[in-house]
Amino acid sequence: MKTYKLLINALFFTVLCLNASFSVFAQKAALPSGLTENSSVEEILNWLDTTTFPEARIGVEANASGVEQGEIPTTATRYHEQAFFSKGFRLAKIDGCKITLKNDNVKLLRFETKYPNPAEGSLDDFRKIQNNQSKFTGEFSIPLQKLKANKAPYRHTKKAEQADLLGIWRTEFKRKSEFFLIPSKSKMKSLLENLIEIEITGVGQDGQNDSMNGDEITFTFDDKQVSENFHAAFSQAIALCKDE
Repeated sequence: MKTYKLLINALFFTVLCLNASFSVFAQKAALPSGLTENSSVEEILNWLDTTTFPEARIGVEANASGVEQGEIPTTATRYHEQAFFSKGFRLAKIDGCKITLKNDNVKLLRFETKYPNPAEGSLDDFRKIQNNQSKFTGEFSIPLQKLKANKAPYRHTKKAEQADLLGIWRTEFKRKSEFFLIPSKSKMKSLLENLIEIEITGVGQDGQNDSMNGDEITFTFDDKQVSENFHAAFSQAIALCKDE
């Protein structure tokens, strides 16, 4: 009888914990004021543009691991890279579920590459001349239908210097994995047209553009509530976009 009571109490406690966890999750996932479950993708994106997009330091990450031990590096080898860009991005274009964010005064806050020769990494032209010109324009291409939420807002640093440069509260979204043995032409076309990509205009030789693409995008804010509002709204826009 005593064992039975202990089991009942344990079960009751477990249910309470699950309910509490669900309540916390539901609270975090609640849409911010101004949006409802009936809001369209365009309405959500316009809300984000007036409230949170301009406040985000946006980062892009390529999660390739580089060559394995004993493997010979080639021109096709891809290494892990990470870049973070300044505040000021605004919604420039909505093409179905593919959006373009534009910043007419973009700055590269931090860049990391695992390439043995950093000059072979992405954004090399931009990195060389960014301090020699007052303004550059950056455009992020983001395919919402290819994304999934990876991490809810979390405090990525407690160091004041890091926080001043990159913000405090970060949320992450990843590109969905796609597996195939032999990609068709249509599949390759879709992959190339739906990259997470940042393009910096007019920095390469002869005024060409410089770019970097990755499989993860991050948004970092100074304020916790702003980051939670952004995560809830952006996640809802992603959920409304059906993968083709």
